[in-house]
Amino acid sequence: MTDNPFSRILNAAITIIALLMVLYHLLSTQYLFFSYDVHKNLHLAFALVLVFLAGIKSVPGTQRRIPLLMFTALSLALTGYVFIFYDDLVMRIGIPTTADMIVALLLIVVVLEATRRSFGIMLPIFSLVFLAYAFFGYHIPGALNLPLFNAEHIISKIALDFRGIYGSILGISANYIFLFVIFGSFMKCTGTVKFFEQTGRMTGKKFRGGPALSAISTSALFGMFTGAASSNVVLTGSFTIPAMKKAGYTAEEAGAIEAAASTVGQVMPPVMGAAAFVMADFTDTPYIQIIRFAAIPAILTYFSMAVYVQLRAMKNRMIPSDEPVDYKQMLRLSHLFFIPLIILTILLLKGFSPNYAVFWAIAALAGLSPILKETRTPLRYWVDAFVEGAIVGSRIAVMCGAIGIVVATIIMSGLGIKMPGVIEAISGNNMIVALFLTMLASMILGLGMPTTAAYTLVAFTVAPFLVKAGLGVIPAHFFVFYFAVFSLVTPPVAPAVVTASALAGGRFFKSGIEASKIAVGGFLLPFLMIYCPVLLLQPESLLKGVFDFIVVVIILFGVQVVFIGHFLVDCNWSERLSMAISIGCLVAYAGSGNTLYLAGLAGFLGLTAIQFYKHARAPVP
Repeated sequence: MTDNPFSRILNAAITIIALLMVLYHLLSTQYLFFSYDVHKNLHLAFALVLVFLAGIKSVPGTQRRIPLLMFTALSLALTGYVFIFYDDLVMRIGIPTTADMIVALLLIVVVLEATRRSFGIMLPIFSLVFLAYAFFGYHIPGALNLPLFNAEHIISKIALDFRGIYGSILGISANYIFLFVIFGSFMKCTGTVKFFEQTGRMTGKKFRGGPALSAISTSALFGMFTGAASSNVVLTGSFTIPAMKKAGYTAEEAGAIEAAASTVGQVMPPVMGAAAFVMADFTDTPYIQIIRFAAIPAILTYFSMAVYVQLRAMKNRMIPSDEPVDYKQMLRLSHLFFIPLIILTILLLKGFSPNYAVFWAIAALAGLSPILKETRTPLRYWVDAFVEGAIVGSRIAVMCGAIGIVVATIIMSGLGIKMPGVIEAISGNNMIVALFLTMLASMILGLGMPTTAAYTLVAFTVAPFLVKAGLGVIPAHFFVFYFAVFSLVTPPVAPAVVTASALAGGRFFKSGIEASKIAVGGFLLPFLMIYCPVLLLQPESLLKGVFDFIVVVIILFGVQVVFIGHFLVDCNWSERLSMAISIGCLVAYAGSGNTLYLAGLAGFLGLTAIQFYKHARAPVP
C-alpha cells in the first residue's frame, strides 16, 4: 500500500484501536469494568473492527475497500446496539423486536464474513450448515429429526441470548486466549527468540540429527508460549528450515519436521493452544489441571519426533551440526524465558486465573527487557508487537463467535444428545469402533478448520458418547483434542504443512505424508491414553504405571524404526516386519498384560538384541 493520506490514517487507526484493545484487556485482569456479557461484546467489537481494518490494509483498490469499510461501520453499529440496549435485550430474550431481529441477522453475517477473511471459507460453511439444520431439521427423519422452530426463536437464540455468538467460547477468547496471544507476540520483540535459537543449536551439536533436533527443541520452547502452529512455523522455520536443508534433509523432510514440531506446540504446557482453554471450560477442570494432564503426552510426542529425526540422520550418515553456539548469549537471555515462565506457573499453581497470571508474566517480560542493552527494545517495536498480537487475537475472537453459532445450534437442537445415540448404533457399543469413529470425526472436522473449532464440534457431539460408554471425562476430551490438533498436518488440507512447505520449497503432498509419519506419536497417544492411564497421571498402581510408561516409550520408538528402517544399524525387510508385528501387538493390547501383549514386548527385546549384535560386528561410522 502506497504511503498516502488514507494509508497513514488507516495505519494510525489500526494502531490506536489495537493498543486500546490490549490496554483494556490488561486492565480488565485487575479491575471489573463491565459485566461478563458486556465485556464479551466489547471484545467482539474491537475484534471485528480490527479484522476489517486489517483487511482494508491488505487489499488494493478503492472499489475493493468500500465493502470492508461498510463492514467496519456495521460492526460498530451492531455491537453498539448490543451495548446500549443490553438490559432490554436480556429482558426480551426469545421475544425479539423487529430491530432486534435485524441486528441479530446482520451480526451473524458480519461475524461469518470476518471469520472467512481470517481463516477461510470452511468454518463459515460449517456454521451455515448447522444453521440450516436448525431451520430445516424437521424434514430429516429418524434420530436427527427436529421440531419446527420459528425464525425468531432460532435467530435470537444464536445471536442475542448470550449463549450463541456471545456464548462461553467468545468469553474464553475475551478472558484468556487474547492475552496469551499478546504474550507470545510480545516475546518476539524482546530477544527471547535468540535464546530459543541458541538453545536449539546447543541441542543440535550433540546428535547426528542436529539441525532437525534444533528445530524440534526451538519449536517446543516457543510453542510453550504461543500455542499456535502457523506463527510457530513462520517464526522458527525461518532459520531452522535452511539449517536442516544445509545438513542434508530434503525440502520435504525439512518442511515436514518444522510443521510437525510447530503443531505440537498446541499441546505443550503451560500455554498450549486456544482449544485447551475451551477444554478447561467444557470439562469444568481448572486450567492448571489441564496443564498437568497434558505434560507427559506432550513430552512423549516430542520424544517420538526426536527419535524420527535422529534415526533418519543415522540412516543417512549425517554429522552433527557445526553451527556455533553462543553460550554466553544464551545465558544472558535465559531470564527472558525462565522468569515469566516461573511467574506464570506459580500463579496458576496458587489458583489465580490464567488471565491474571499472564498479566504478571507480560509485566515481568516488560520489566526484564530493558535490563540488558541487547534486549532493550525501541518503543515502536513494542507497539508493533502489540498491534500484531491484537490482530491475531482478534481473528481468534471472531472465529470463536462463529463457533458460537454452531454451539447454539447444537444446544438448541439437542444434537449433542442425539449424536451419541447415532454413534452407539453405528459402533454396536464396541469401544474400539467408537474410538475410531471419533478419531475420523475429529480429523474430518479439522480439515481446513482451526483446532479450536474442530475440537469444539467433536467435544459437543462425540465426546459425550465416549463418556457415556465408560471413559472418564478427561481421557475422552484429550482423545478428541489430540486428533483435532494433528489434523493440521494430515493431507489433503494440512494448513501447518502448507506454510512449512512454502518456506522450504518442497512439494506439499509429499511434505504432508512425511509430517504425518513424524507426528505419528500424536495419532497413537490418544489411544494409549485410554488404555495406559499413567499418561494422564491417573495410574491404576505405581508399578503398573511405570511398566505402562516404559512400554509406551517402546511403542513410540518402535514405530519410527518401522517407518525409517534403521535402529542401531539398517534393518532388513524381515526385521521391519517383525518390529511392526511386535509394536502392533503392544498397541492393540496396550495395558492388558495378555499373551499377545507380552509376545510383542518379547519381540521388541529380541530385535533389539539382534541390532546390538549386528552393531557390534559392523559399527556405524
